[in-house]
Amino acid sequence: MINLSYKLLSPSASVPYLATSGSACMDVCAHLLETSEIKYYSSTYHNPQTRKVEGGMVRFEKGDRMMVPTGLVLNIPEGHCVRVYPRSGNAIKRGFQLCNSVGIIDSDYRQEVMILLYNSGLETFISHGERIAQLELVPVLQPNLVEVNEIVDAGTERTGGFGSTG
Repeated sequence: MINLSYKLLSPSASVPYLATSGSACMDVCAHLLETSEIKYYSSTYHNPQTRKVEGGMVRFEKGDRMMVPTGLVLNIPEGHCVRVYPRSGNAIKRGFQLCNSVGIIDSDYRQEVMILLYNSGLETFISHGERIAQLELVPVLQPNLVEVNEIVDAGTERTGGFGSTG
């Protein structure tokens, strides 16, 4: 087992956690302080806007893309990264997705973890403390890139590219 150390930026931030003994990823929660202004992009504006947190919630309209703070800074071990995944329950029930499909947090990133959410559903709020994503610590293989003059045939029966196998 490898340690993943962290710092909470305030007492009201949540520690990421494994929901069950068989969980592959840790749940991470929204950290929405009453004094916070949350950066978002709407479907009608291309420049970032901000919304205030009110009553522990921030408005999150259909079509919005939002940088949701977690109040968490990770100390990711060298040779590893943290992958950020959507929570399947939020995706199916609420239409909340990750803007970038899967997020990557590099081992040298030492700022607050922000979850980039997109709302394709009808829910209109995110609440402080609610689980918004999953984090997975994974080893990283950094390749030694080598330029070659030709690519060796893989020796398979593949004859095409996208969609060629059915």
